[in-house]
Amino acid sequence: MKSVALAKVPLGSNVAGLAAIVASAVCFGLSIPFARSAALLGVPGPELAAIRTGGTFVCVALATRLVGGGLFVAAGERRPLLYLSFVSAVLGIAYLSSVTFIAVGVAATIFYTFPLLILAASPLIEKAAFTATRLILFVFAFLGIALAIGPSMPVLDWRGLVLAGLASVAAAAQFFFAARAPGGGGMATIFWINCIMLPIAVIVVLACGGPVPIATIGSAWVPIGLNVMFYVIGFVMQMRGLRMTSASAGGLVFCLEPIVSTVSATVILSEHLALSQYAGGAIVLVVILSSLASTGQRDQT
Repeated sequence: MKSVALAKVPLGSNVAGLAAIVASAVCFGLSIPFARSAALLGVPGPELAAIRTGGTFVCVALATRLVGGGLFVAAGERRPLLYLSFVSAVLGIAYLSSVTFIAVGVAATIFYTFPLLILAASPLIEKAAFTATRLILFVFAFLGIALAIGPSMPVLDWRGLVLAGLASVAAAAQFFFAARAPGGGGMATIFWINCIMLPIAVIVVLACGGPVPIATIGSAWVPIGLNVMFYVIGFVMQMRGLRMTSASAGGLVFCLEPIVSTVSATVILSEHLALSQYAGGAIVLVVILSSLASTGQRDQT
């Protein structure tokens, strides 16, 4: 079995990689309110996950057909691709399922411990230094997210807590595997990831009593379409960005996603934010800007 140790990321690629991660986090954040809109119209999470996975598969297949480029994956790269596909599927299924048992805010707060898991594992996997500065930034980012999401604490079902925790572990693993994705995180990588994820998503839909009627899906085609569009762009940018930077740096920047989703929900869904949520969002933005600034300084040295 090949080692999962990552090649050292050239500093010159960090800025471009982090810019791609920022774009990915923004797109994923914008997709969340439309997922909520689709759910309010009768399209539950598992169905939406299957639709967006299928949509990504079709978009990448068409793009490959139009612009060229092969989908062949070398034999030595198939195992890490399988690992990446598996943890991506577990991430989506566990996270979507967790909110069946616990509040969304609680699930999100548990899920966004994954940057801390990345930080803890980086010295072993990426051979990266465990710095006090990075630890402080991650802790402040997590506290900011907790404030911004503003979770309530109703009766906590252990199943939801376990599922959200499993999603967090899967997200951390996804970042590490994506950083060494076959084909540099290009079309072949994204095509085969979604090809493997699609049947898993369909099985989950069937296990949850779906699918919903076509008429229900048709009535929610606008939020579904927008969710799929932002997801496709976000997923492509995530795969490309993580290939050009470290998992620990990408995980920290990805803390922007829940802030974008919370703020965009106030516009799209007319949800209202408390003052503490604005404060939490400001903390996360300061942390991310500090991380980007330090990266830019390293690139210039």
